[in-house]
Amino acid sequence: AVEDGLHRLMWPSLERAKWRVLRQVAADAAMQEFSINLQALLMQPPHKAVVMGLDPGFSSGCKVAVCSATSSVLTTQTIFPFTRPKQQAESALRQLILGHSVTVIAIGDGTASRETEMLVSGLLKEMKGVECRYTIVSEAGASVYSASETAVEELPSL
Repeated sequence: AVEDGLHRLMWPSLERAKWRVLRQVAADAAMQEFSINLQALLMQPPHKAVVMGLDPGFSSGCKVAVCSATSSVLTTQTIFPFTRPKQQAESALRQLILGHSVTVIAIGDGTASRETEMLVSGLLKEMKGVECRYTIVSEAGASVYSASETAVEELPSL
C-alpha cells in the first residue's frame, strides 16, 4: 500500500510541483530579459518621427497603432488585408500615413509579416513623394508584456 501510494500519488504530485516551480522560474526569467531589452530600447535617444506599428495577422487582422514623436498613442485600428478586399486595408493605411504624416512603419516579425511587408511595400511604391520607410522588428517578448499587469497599468485604454 505504501509503495502504491508512493508511485500513484506522491511521485506525480512532486512531479507537478517541480514543473510548476520550473515554469514560474522560466516566466520570471522571460520577464526579466524582456525588461532589460525594453529598458535598452527606451534609453535610446528619441526617434523624432511619427511611427506606425503593424502587428500582422491573418484571420484576426493586422493591429495598427500610430504614435507621435513624443510616443503618445495617436490612434489604433484593426485592418483585414487577407480576409477582406485588400483595397480597404490599403485605403485605411494610406489615410493613416497621410493624416498623421507617418515617416516610419514598424512591422512585427510574427505570423503574416512577409505578406504584410508586401502590402506596405506596394502601398509605399504607389505613394510617390511620401517620405515613409518600413522595417521589420522583433516581436520577442511583446505578447508577454501585453498580457502583463504592467501593460494594463501603463496603457489602460488599450
